[in-house]
Amino acid sequence: MPFIATNLTVLSAANGFTLWHYRTIDSRSETEAAGYFTPAADRVRVGDIIMVQAADGTTMLPVRTGNLTGAAVVLDALGTPPTIQRSANLPFTLTLSASAEARARVEALLGSRSLDELVEIAASTAESRGRERILRDLGTLPNGS
Repeated sequence: MPFIATNLTVLSAANGFTLWHYRTIDSRSETEAAGYFTPAADRVRVGDIIMVQAADGTTMLPVRTGNLTGAAVVLDALGTPPTIQRSANLPFTLTLSASAEARARVEALLGSRSLDELVEIAASTAESRGRERILRDLGTLPNGS
């Protein structure tokens, strides 16, 4: 079977080095053949290592000059390839806060009056206060009243 690009994934990467994982139903000898990983030449770099889980075992292949793989290090040739599970933890912090706020219900403030009635009362109160202030300023209304 040919190389399948979606089966080549990063296990770890740091300081210009990448440890790759490749799972296939091909045999070890097929994946070790010259040119097998050529379609991945734009992804792998010299010095990277590809861990291959093949149908008949697991090997590690170093990436050499020209993006060709070097001699394989066989990790397991007797049993079925081990299963590698990949996962990631993304830590985050969430902070919630709340505060109490006093509120009054409009119905309680209105009582049995309508909103229009309250507006009229407020307007007439403001008008009478304004009238009182003008009379006080003119000196025709005593200060204490």
